[in-house]
Amino acid sequence: MAALEVERIVRELVNKNDMKQVRKVIDMLVNNFVLSQNPNAKKGGLIGVAAAAIALGKDIGLFVSEIVPPVLKSFSDVDCRVRYFGCESMYNIAKVGRQSMLLFFKEIFDGVSKLICDPDTHVKNGAELLDRLIKRYCYGIQHIRCRSLC
Repeated sequence: MAALEVERIVRELVNKNDMKQVRKVIDMLVNNFVLSQNPNAKKGGLIGVAAAAIALGKDIGLFVSEIVPPVLKSFSDVDCRVRYFGCESMYNIAKVGRQSMLLFFKEIFDGVSKLICDPDTHVKNGAELLDRLIKRYCYGIQHIRCRSLC
């Protein structure tokens, strides 16, 4: 329920072109939840950040530097559920962010490479889905570049 509310609020702010308030919402989600010591708060924050990313749509590129690093940090959390929610969140962010995610390609690739070897099956499956999505985007960009050279 809260994720839908975050998505609604961010979408309204984007429609009003109030990016300053969007930044405040994202900062609040990151600082109060994603970076919290409480695993449940972290999971909720990760879902909230993904909802904000979905609401941002094409404008996500303006906020990728604020959104991606804290989600990447969740990849190394001691709680497997936080790592799983991190994968799920990054997947949803990457679906919206597409090419803007390439700024963090090395860090995402490194994180996903480690999570694919995670002892938890859910984390491993989430990482594999994220890996396939990132590969699809990389292939698409490479394909477009090759076609433009021909």
